[in-house]
Amino acid sequence: MWRGLPKFGLSSGAVEQVPFLLTMDVSVAIDQDEALVAELHRLGVRHLARLTPIEYPDPLTPGTLIAGLAASEDARLQAALILLFLQYPTYSRYLSTTLSQLSDPSANALKLYYQAAVYLQTELAPVLRMGVEDWQTLPDYFSVELDLLPVGALSLNDALKALGERHHQLSGWACNWSGSYQQNIPRFLKHLQHANGHQSL
Repeated sequence: MWRGLPKFGLSSGAVEQVPFLLTMDVSVAIDQDEALVAELHRLGVRHLARLTPIEYPDPLTPGTLIAGLAASEDARLQAALILLFLQYPTYSRYLSTTLSQLSDPSANALKLYYQAAVYLQTELAPVLRMGVEDWQTLPDYFSVELDLLPVGALSLNDALKALGERHHQLSGWACNWSGSYQQNIPRFLKHLQHANGHQSL
């Protein structure tokens, strides 16, 4: 049995439904966020723990995964966008189509976390080049729209601090955004090292 992603976070004009496989017992609904985490694990982005051993036979499309993460009410899943774009920079090609399907708050979340990935990628480029397949520089699509300086104009810490202040303004949530953008980077790099066998990462 198949079930669509709840409409939270999707624009009123969005028509894409995200199919998630339920168990054979139709009385048991599989948590949609768990399906997103399962897909991240399949792609090698494994900083979030799986809560169930259920396997999903059909992978999500990149656009569906990005939209699901951006629309999630779980900040951990939204922040996973950073690692997703760092490991799969070619996924930047899906931004335009995905943004058109999202509500304004979810679209803002996608832009902010993508911008964090852009800033972090520049700092981590020497390491990522060795471990990321299909490496490419993430295009800086949103710094002007977010009223931020472009990549390279500030140190990483100052750039992330400015981004965090903008995140606060757009989300209404006051927290250590700058720190949150970086908190999973050490674990991400260890996973990347293990997956690629690069002892020097």
